[in-house]
Amino acid sequence: MEGDADIIYASMEDDGMFFRGQSNDKEEIWKFAIVSDEGEEEEEKEHPIRRPIMRGKNFDIEAYASNYRGRSKILRLLSIADRCGDHERLAMQLEALRIAYDEAKEGKDVVLFTKVVQKISGRLGPNYQMDQDWCDSVNRIRQRMELGVDSGLQQYLKDFERGNRFLNDIVNAYIYVGDFHYVHGSIKKASKHYWEAYFLSLRDGRVRSLCRQIIIRVLILMIELESPFDGSAGKLPYSTDEERQCAEGLRLFKERHFRDAAVIFLGISRELGSQFSVVMAAHDIAAYGGLCALATMERAELKSLVMDNDGFQSYLNSAIEVRELIYDFYSGRYSSCFDHLHNLREWLPFDIHFHDKFETLYGQIRNKAMVFYVQLFVSVDLQSMANVFWTTLQALENELKALINTNQIQAKIDSIYKVLYVHRDHRNATFRRVIQNCSVIELDFRSMLLWKPFHTSRTMPS
Repeated sequence: MEGDADIIYASMEDDGMFFRGQSNDKEEIWKFAIVSDEGEEEEEKEHPIRRPIMRGKNFDIEAYASNYRGRSKILRLLSIADRCGDHERLAMQLEALRIAYDEAKEGKDVVLFTKVVQKISGRLGPNYQMDQDWCDSVNRIRQRMELGVDSGLQQYLKDFERGNRFLNDIVNAYIYVGDFHYVHGSIKKASKHYWEAYFLSLRDGRVRSLCRQIIIRVLILMIELESPFDGSAGKLPYSTDEERQCAEGLRLFKERHFRDAAVIFLGISRELGSQFSVVMAAHDIAAYGGLCALATMERAELKSLVMDNDGFQSYLNSAIEVRELIYDFYSGRYSSCFDHLHNLREWLPFDIHFHDKFETLYGQIRNKAMVFYVQLFVSVDLQSMANVFWTTLQALENELKALINTNQIQAKIDSIYKVLYVHRDHRNATFRRVIQNCSVIELDFRSMLLWKPFHTSRTMPS
């Protein structure tokens, strides 16, 4: 579209929004395509194998970014750049900003593009500087298209009141207008139109098939705006379970209810695939669910809910580092387990949702591993244990003292010979077994008493 074009009419069709306008005294037609889920599914079929985001100990930012699209991709890359403040991470920061610049330039959000350019601050050379001509062109076209969008929507509403349009047309029109505002960065305007489309779709059962499209957009905006989650996303009628579970799990994760979040993520069906990748990719579900489960669940639960969970295995296969971490933890290979955790430190502390929670979960997983480790022995050589847990002797002593003081480990430390002596209370263990056996005997005896009258009544002679 030329810079001096004038929009004189807009109309909505099944595959997009069409604008009729004049440019240099010549009538032309332009099209604004809506945000589509089908294109993502087709892309996934054409490229079923994605590059792993972890290459040994190195975090592949380009492979990571390829799992997302649109604003979500840019916001995640900016999150990485914001957390690479030290000089050692400078190359990582510039790589994230380079990809974010290219992605923003393909979109229509001038504000987001300007934010990326400001963060680059001329460090990537002349090809990655402020393009004011592009910004002016996008803003000019947007202003004129917005007039056509509003007039087109109002015309549709008038036609509907006269009976010349179906409700399905009005719902689609609101979705298209919401998409228009979303791609240009007007998030609150987009949210308003999506909610209008949602409430209209509830009026007629014949258009409820559109609810999934609307709900996905609503959930995206709730997460992006970081609006206070009150569970309303999970209560939307006619929402699909997978997207709802993703949003609910993320809400619980942000509120640090890690066990509840783990249960939600572990229950997400493999059918979700990449359909919600604008918010969460498969490796996100694996990392969030896997680490929350490790930090809060017992060994038996890890076996039944994680390792034997076929649905969650499909997500773990997209995050090999997380999968190996879980299996090593369960098998007691703690040295290898913490090797994987240190590798994940190259990725998760930069994640847009995980960055401020990684150290908390890391500490909980580490404490659990130490508790499980000392349960296997009567005495433990502290130097050998320090090697297993990738730490120094003095740091290990401090960690063990904290666990002993909080009664997570019953033991005492010989600081001279550097040995941990585990205290096993055989007397209490014996009493617990006796009480447990008595409970079983009592249950059997009660069952016999209940059965005896019935049995006697059947065998009495007439």
